[in-house]
Amino acid sequence: MPAYLAPVFSVGAQFFTNQGVILAGGKIFVYQAGTTTPVTTWTSPAQTVANTNPLVLDSAGRLTTPIWVAAGAQYKFVLTDSTGASVGMTLDNISGINDATYTNPPAFSACLSTDYSGSAAYTPIKFQEVNLDNRSAYSAATGLYTVPVTGTYLVTVNVNFVTSASSFVLLNSSVKQYAKAASTAAASAFLAHTHVAQYAANSTISASMSVNAGTLTLVSKPDGGPTRGTSMNIALLSAS
Repeated sequence: MPAYLAPVFSVGAQFFTNQGVILAGGKIFVYQAGTTTPVTTWTSPAQTVANTNPLVLDSAGRLTTPIWVAAGAQYKFVLTDSTGASVGMTLDNISGINDATYTNPPAFSACLSTDYSGSAAYTPIKFQEVNLDNRSAYSAATGLYTVPVTGTYLVTVNVNFVTSASSFVLLNSSVKQYAKAASTAAASAFLAHTHVAQYAANSTISASMSVNAGTLTLVSKPDGGPTRGTSMNIALLSAS
C-alpha cells in the first residue's frame, strides 16, 4: 500500500507552549481518526522504519523525522507538552497529501452496450459501456476490475439473459458467491447478485456466467436503458 506525507507537523516547523516557550520534548500522538487508538506512521514512503508514537520534539521544539501515513486512512494528531498535557492543538480526519481515496473514492459502473451470445463457462463478462470508473481500474479487454485501495466494497451484478434451452444459469463473482435462476428456452430472465466483501489492493473483481444446457445470450438494454440490462457496479464502502 502506498504512503503519503502528512500535511501537518512538518519537519522544520517549530512549536511552542501556550505561554510562548519553545516546546522542547513536546509530543505528537497519532491515532485513528475520531479515536484514541494509536496507529503506525513511517519515516519514509518505503514504510520500512516506523516512527515512535508519540513522536518527540527536539530541544528546539522541532520534529527530526517526517511523518508518512498509509493511503486510504485518516488520522488524528494531538500535540502535548513533555508531560503529555495538551497544548490545545488537535487535528482530526487528516489524510496524506495527494491521497485521493476520499476525494476521488473508487467507484465503477458499466453495462453491456450490445447483446453477448455464446456458451459461457465462467469467463469474465466484458462490459463494453463504462459509465463511471473513478480510478481507471477496469479493463474492458479482460473484464477485470483491479482494486485500487484495500477496503470493503459493495459489488452488484445484474444479468438479463435468454437461453436456447430450458436450463439453470449460474452467476459467479470473484469471491465465489453464487446466484441461480431458471430459464425456459427463448424466455428472458433476470438475475441479480450483491455482496459486500474485503478486497486487497491489486486483487481483481469480475463476474462470469455458466449455463447447464444450450447457449446463453446476455441482454444489454431490454428497455432502452441499463436498469434491467446486464451490468456491474462497484463502490468502496470503507478503506482499511
